[in-house]
Amino acid sequence: MALSMVLSPLLSVVFRLAADSLITKICHIHGLDNYRRKLHRQLLAIQEMIADAEERRVESQAVQEWMKDLGAAANEALDVLGEFQYEALRQNAISQQSCASAKVIKDFFTHENHLVFHYKMRNKLTKVLGQIDEIVTEMNKFNFIRRDPTPTIDRETHSFVVESEIIGRDSDKEKVVSKLMDPKQVRDNVSVLAIVGMGGLGKTTLAQMVYNDDRIKKHFQLFMWVCVSTEFRVTNISKSILEVATNENDISISNKEVLQSRLQGILGRKKYLLVLDDVWNEEKEKWDELRTLLFSGAGSGSIIMVTTRSKEVAKIMGTLPSHDLEPLNDEDSWMLFQKRAFDVTVEEPSEELYAIGRTIVRKCVGLPLVVKAMGGLIR
Repeated sequence: MALSMVLSPLLSVVFRLAADSLITKICHIHGLDNYRRKLHRQLLAIQEMIADAEERRVESQAVQEWMKDLGAAANEALDVLGEFQYEALRQNAISQQSCASAKVIKDFFTHENHLVFHYKMRNKLTKVLGQIDEIVTEMNKFNFIRRDPTPTIDRETHSFVVESEIIGRDSDKEKVVSKLMDPKQVRDNVSVLAIVGMGGLGKTTLAQMVYNDDRIKKHFQLFMWVCVSTEFRVTNISKSILEVATNENDISISNKEVLQSRLQGILGRKKYLLVLDDVWNEEKEKWDELRTLLFSGAGSGSIIMVTTRSKEVAKIMGTLPSHDLEPLNDEDSWMLFQKRAFDVTVEEPSEELYAIGRTIVRKCVGLPLVVKAMGGLIR
């Protein structure tokens, strides 16, 4: 089903945004979290039904028209969630202003702006939820069966990157590389730097760029990349680190004393760079346990680079100031979209297609994952 192939990635992005911690927090602050949670539930139900439509290869005209309406509603939802994201970033920027005049301005406008934003966004959420309610009602006529969309498994990442494909992250890379190589900042035997940002911003991509930088390759002696994801099990993570460091598979050590001894032997006082990608754990005790294993055999100046959506994770694990990743600016988003959407070597796109592309990019709210997904669907 061609149309469902377009919808699935879009719905997946909107679904993740509706559950994002930054957006959840701003919705809660403005008393709109009930709306957000309803949107999240409805999107889950729709994804499950589309999974059934895909499996049964349903291609009736009525279903195709329904999917077009769903696509329009999903884009509306993406717009609304993007506004919540922008508001969260705006409030964060204001909170970081320290001068007295900025505080006076903030105090004067905060209450009024809060009310205006609340009513504006409540109306927008109500409109989107109304559209989606109609879509769900119509969907029920098709007698779809609720299925799991795609089996939920922890994603795997790797250290490889084609840097020529990356747009708008050179400045971020330079800042992170500078931090990792600055002896004034990296004073401990092992320092921990967290790259923080919401889902879809490109935290893993930035970590890959840094990991593969020529200066970094010369600066460190040992390189390890481990994808952690939702399950933070110290023994499993330690085994993964050993497997990467030794190029061995299926290390079966379960005793922590033996693991620590083996890790110390492998690390051998070398200056290492370890990436722990996609960390969700906010329990300090678990991190303290892993840290004991990793710090004991490290060479001076070693770095653990963590990518995470959670500022709490950064606070628990980080010893260096975190690098907060921001959305792409409009021009970088447009360049990335063009790279994915248009093959100018074959045919120059029309002005109308460019205009449509610009509209789509504005709805992507600077999230590279969304920009690439939307651009890929245009091609």
